[in-house]
Amino acid sequence: MIGIAPIVDQVATWLRTIRTANGYATDLGAHIVTETVGLNGDDAILIAGVFVSGLNLDKGTPQRRDWDLDLQCEARVPIKQATAEATAVAVLEDILRAIPTRPNTAPDTTGGSVTRQPDGVPYIVVSVTLRATCYDYTSKPA
Repeated sequence: MIGIAPIVDQVATWLRTIRTANGYATDLGAHIVTETVGLNGDDAILIAGVFVSGLNLDKGTPQRRDWDLDLQCEARVPIKQATAEATAVAVLEDILRAIPTRPNTAPDTTGGSVTRQPDGVPYIVVSVTLRATCYDYTSKPA
């Protein structure tokens, strides 16, 4: 086993700390999911998800494989909010702040974006990409 689920859970736990009571600008942490949720933006709920977006073999030996695991922290900011643009920027900053930057703490942040959706889509998407390295052992003899 590579151990992907514990990494996803750890990132979700970090994001759940995003509450104004903890000194953040938003209460994004109130609605963190690891499964796809079909909200349409009309409910004005600020929500974020943590999802696997890629897995690539980094290097391998006959006994062990190292993997680069990419995760997306993706938030939806309803455009019905009077301050949707400012909220999107605050969400981006909150997510970046919630991810620890201590050495040897996986995963690491590799980038972020704020994407305005086409007309008719009722939310702005804020996305942060994280990369972790994980490994598994193979059953091949040395």
